[in-house]
Amino acid sequence: MRGKKKSSEIQKNAVFCEEKREEIEKFGGKERWSERWSEINESQSKILFLVQNHPAISKTELANQLGINPSVVQKNLNTLKKKGFLKRVGPARGGHWEIIEI
Repeated sequence: MRGKKKSSEIQKNAVFCEEKREEIEKFGGKERWSERWSEINESQSKILFLVQNHPAISKTELANQLGINPSVVQKNLNTLKKKGFLKRVGPARGGHWEIIEI
């Protein structure tokens, strides 16, 4: 049963990401989307959407939502920070994520 629940959550996240992509394109961001977002992979884009809706989300919660290992989440967060998409504000406990540019 737990595998089905995790699979269902991942599928919901994928649908959510696609809806957000379409929303951005609908409001004139298509060129910016394709140029900027071509730099990141699918997991990284999902992380950005989850962080956008839940800035205080933890790495463990991200891993659970995405169904991936926390070390993979950390690697993706580091990449997003390095590429200028994301930054951490405040301490590890009690801080939050901020999206720099979408």
